[in-house]
Amino acid sequence: MKKLYQWFASWGITKALMKKPVFQKLLSYEFLMYLVFGVLTTIVSFAILFACQKIMPLDKVLFHLFGFAFTWDIIAQAISWILACTFAFVTNKIFVFESKERAPKVVFKEYTTFMGGRVISFLAFEEGLYILLDRLILSHFLSTNPSKYISKVIVAVFVVIFNYLVGKFVSFRKKDGKTETETETVEQ
Repeated sequence: MKKLYQWFASWGITKALMKKPVFQKLLSYEFLMYLVFGVLTTIVSFAILFACQKIMPLDKVLFHLFGFAFTWDIIAQAISWILACTFAFVTNKIFVFESKERAPKVVFKEYTTFMGGRVISFLAFEEGLYILLDRLILSHFLSTNPSKYISKVIVAVFVVIFNYLVGKFVSFRKKDGKTETETETVEQ
């Protein structure tokens, strides 16, 4: 992967763009890998959902809770989300943030903070911000269809930025260039 990135970074236009600080960040190896594996995570999510839809009777109601009908479709969505987020965790750990930690305690902490960040981004952005933008703001100025798509695009940008920041500064953060385990060993 790094050789491919080096080839990309050697292009004339890429070199020119990387002279500007904002493009140094946007065209960094880490951020580009984050975007590549984000696309792959989306593909994995759709593939799992497609497989679940072939196996499960999606319209069958499993149970009712608080007046809401739980169908197999909801279960398929949950399975798809959990497995896609786990795929994202593994790829972010290995390829994006290059965390070398293998100690179970550290991996568990990385995994729980990573998944916690995904839950927060889902609730705050994908649900909360989408409703705010689509139903309360944009729908007053645009017809329903453009409003939904514009809201989704804006929300997707916030989700990508938020998840990247959680991964970089919470789940896979390094203290002074060292991993968390190396820092704990030095402190003891």
